[in-house]
Amino acid sequence: MKIGNQKFMQSILQKYNIHPSKLRGQNFLINKGIAEKIINAGELSKKDTVLEIGPGLGVLTEKLLENVKKVIAVEKDKKLYELLKDRFRNIKNLELIDADILSLDTKHYTQNAYKLIANIPYNITGRILRIFLSGDNPPSMIVIMVQHEVGEKLLGKSRGMLTLLAELYGKAERVCNVSAGSFYPAPKIDSMVIKLTLGIPKLHSEEVLKIAKIGFSQRRKKLLSNLSTGLKLDKKKLREAFLECGINENARAEELSKSDWLKLAEKFLKYI
Repeated sequence: MKIGNQKFMQSILQKYNIHPSKLRGQNFLINKGIAEKIINAGELSKKDTVLEIGPGLGVLTEKLLENVKKVIAVEKDKKLYELLKDRFRNIKNLELIDADILSLDTKHYTQNAYKLIANIPYNITGRILRIFLSGDNPPSMIVIMVQHEVGEKLLGKSRGMLTLLAELYGKAERVCNVSAGSFYPAPKIDSMVIKLTLGIPKLHSEEVLKIAKIGFSQRRKKLLSNLSTGLKLDKKKLREAFLECGINENARAEELSKSDWLKLAEKFLKYI
């Protein structure tokens, strides 16, 4: 694949009658330098198995195959799947799966140690991370291309559910910023490559996420009000709990730290 050659990519898309879908967020990576940075961030070796979500035209897939023992690539788009099947027809260390990752039972493919690398539509980033971070056999590392704004949340620059998710299960690092021109067709927004190194999940992580989902449900409202409605608890009882946890009763969800959420989860385990 001639990475960066738009005319060549256009001819490939035309050959397979592929029209990049805005609805599916199909923007194909064409920047060779970014692909190499993703590979380097993954700290890959010939012993590694990589689960790649959304291989697209196979630009990153090709690089992965050169560096690891096995690549399991999951592609939802039927035409892209056929393109990839033709392109990597004789490659032995690739398992290509025609499926939607959100509905695929990945247990069969992730029984052993693996790393997750993904360039996926930005509107499913949260669901993908939740599935794999809190699963029975999470990856040892995740390298993912995300919308720049989402990257800022994962890094804790702008707190939200994704910030908490990353903090509970590991450590997020910025690999690089990615300009819109690194893709074809170019999206209207810039992106960021994030590396998540996973550790031992914090106690009550799942409970924290459940209560945080309620807390973030209406961001303009105070946290106490959201929890009172979502947990069906009296506000007086909540105020007492907030006081015991050292949390301002007027706080909004985005103002709480990971430690604050853990304290709240312990208080309200039986209500979650």
